[in-house]
Amino acid sequence: MLLSILAGMFLPGAAAVTAGFLAAAYPPFIFYSNMKLTECLFGFLFLLTCCLLTRTFRDRDNGSFIWAGIVHGISVLVRAPTLLFPAVMAPLILFTGLRKSLLKGFLLYAAIGAAIISAWSIRNYLALGDTLAVNTGSGTLLWYAVQDDAWNGDEIAVIYPTREYPELANLSRAKMESIVARRVVKRAITHPLWYSGKLARNFWRLWTLPIGKVMLARVSPRLAGLYQAAHYLLLAIALCGLLYISRNNFLAALPSLLYLFYVSLMHSVILGTPRYRLPYDYLMLMFAAGGLVFLYRALLEKKSAPSNGADPASI
Repeated sequence: MLLSILAGMFLPGAAAVTAGFLAAAYPPFIFYSNMKLTECLFGFLFLLTCCLLTRTFRDRDNGSFIWAGIVHGISVLVRAPTLLFPAVMAPLILFTGLRKSLLKGFLLYAAIGAAIISAWSIRNYLALGDTLAVNTGSGTLLWYAVQDDAWNGDEIAVIYPTREYPELANLSRAKMESIVARRVVKRAITHPLWYSGKLARNFWRLWTLPIGKVMLARVSPRLAGLYQAAHYLLLAIALCGLLYISRNNFLAALPSLLYLFYVSLMHSVILGTPRYRLPYDYLMLMFAAGGLVFLYRALLEKKSAPSNGADPASI
């Protein structure tokens, strides 16, 4: 329902309905719907945030910005990767014509979200004695992202930073993660071209590896290959949907486009597994629905166009 509402804000009504059907039939959503994972709850909160931000940009509604800040703060406590999304949105608000109408709402959005998240950050400091915004794991994921043996085919390998930094083995998890993160960042700054290559590799795998392919391959490699081909086709149609956004609807689509940019960057940096991409596949399906409508209308126009050499007046 939320996906259809979101799609209907800047795509044709047919695309909104199609997006709902695609989400209902999408195999990963069906498979994971029975599992108690943070991605399932986060997916709902993520879509709700997208809807509120889309309404804000479309209608210049600062009130929706306030509600978006509340939902954003709660969603980050469920899954931390979207923590820095307001920082990505900030230049768009501060350095464009949107500053006059949306600056006040944006500041409230960022402040409310930060206030909700900081309550847990303070708890972490009191309990662990270390600065930790939401949870542990960021250092390990940053380290994973630059390892050549992080993947065994389509499966993620089980490796730990202590194999490279054995001196950290006896530290607490929070302190170990913090030190590993600083070392990876330092290496990235020292070798930017090398690091950019790692990010490009992670980006490609993030979006091209279908969720559930590994499990399907254990049953039937042939079906897994067909599943992979279907995913490539879905991505191609989604790209058509991105091109389908008109100038009139571009402002309303900005939050979704920003989220796609942010998620792609963040999960290239921290090596997101396909499961981590699950909540963001809603946006892929939404743009795929737009692409299907776009291709269908283009086909109809081609069929209704006069054939070469025919007299348009006689048709």
